[in-house]
Amino acid sequence: MARFASRDIVELLDAFLRRNAALSEDDIQVRMSNLAEGRAQTPNSSSEAFRRAFVLPDADVTRGPAPLAFPEDALAAADLPPRDVRKRLAHLTDYVAAQVEAGELPCIDLPDLHRANGIYDARGNVFLGHNIRPLALDRQGGKAFMRVLLTLEMASDNLRNGVCTTKRGLYYYHQARLPDDVASQLDTDRALAALANVLRVRRKALGFVEARRGSVYGRLVIRDGGEVVDLAQVGPAGRSIPRFTDNVEIVSSDAEFILIVEKESIAFRLAQARWWDAARCIIVCGSGFPSLSTREYVRRLVDTLGIPALICVDADPGGIQVALTYAHGSISTALETPWLACNNIWWVGLCPSDIDRHCQSDHLIAFNETDFEAARGLLQHPSDTYINNRVREELAILVDRGFKAELEAVSVDMSRFVDEYLPRKIFDCELVKL
Repeated sequence: MARFASRDIVELLDAFLRRNAALSEDDIQVRMSNLAEGRAQTPNSSSEAFRRAFVLPDADVTRGPAPLAFPEDALAAADLPPRDVRKRLAHLTDYVAAQVEAGELPCIDLPDLHRANGIYDARGNVFLGHNIRPLALDRQGGKAFMRVLLTLEMASDNLRNGVCTTKRGLYYYHQARLPDDVASQLDTDRALAALANVLRVRRKALGFVEARRGSVYGRLVIRDGGEVVDLAQVGPAGRSIPRFTDNVEIVSSDAEFILIVEKESIAFRLAQARWWDAARCIIVCGSGFPSLSTREYVRRLVDTLGIPALICVDADPGGIQVALTYAHGSISTALETPWLACNNIWWVGLCPSDIDRHCQSDHLIAFNETDFEAARGLLQHPSDTYINNRVREELAILVDRGFKAELEAVSVDMSRFVDEYLPRKIFDCELVKL
């Protein structure tokens, strides 16, 4: 009979259970032998494994209120204290151990992160439906399954010891336990997302932090670790977006809006020009696709200060996706949408309809097949609130003309960009609501 998983994966599960599960060594040895030789029960409609479902042990636990409500028909996550998260981690360990003890192939049902499982509220915010996809300790999913368990183990250590681990540190932990020449940071990130989604908690609740990415400049006073910082006085040096935004207090600001800039080079040039002096704003840069911390920071600024956010991105499908992610979230992080989505965001530029007027032809970039596919995918999005008609019109311009432009195409002449393009777009034009 064919083995369900390679021997090295079975040995890794053996070691995990010996470290974490309340099973006897003899019982583990017998079950691991059955797994290696293909004698475990595969989940099917008549097996106990098929009928058993992972049920959270504390569904009625007191939860901190989320800034936005989850729709009734969507999966919901909770912002839980470490004690309750550790309880859920232990429960998942017991769930996997019980499957092994029953002679079944270990399997976890993960929320399906495909667009077809998206649920959208009236403002366009994206949430997850109840579709699932099984992840089993078989030949196809064995490594991914073990990465989830190894992530569970490190998360338990993080919370027990009151420490945090970087996502890069988690990757090295995976590689030390499960060497894999083709695995990347993306595989580790997927394991972390899968664990958080199964447990219905925020990723940061598991004690993992992102690399610092993103900066903030301008008319904002914050208190960080007891230090009061006036970012306008700091000047072009700005301040890095904190990994945990809850640890930073927003003290005051006289800004009239927040300007989100996709590109670090553009944001820094605006900071060098101290653009916030004339425009009375706060500048936030996500350095490309924004981190969870940057998205949460923008939402906090908008909610706390009661001012809108305006966003500048490339006139291409990727830039538009960045803008939509700030505004409504993404399917990959949909269980955290209430803490990340910011609905008071307006698209300033670079809009495809701006290209003819503000970009020289030698700065335009022809679409390739990937660009066409991405643009059409956005145009075919099922939600008219996630991508409204005005945004679809701009996308249609890209597809029709078959070329794109980056923000640098406008900012080649920085004085023109600062003194003409941005002021005109912000104060004299009808902005695109996201």
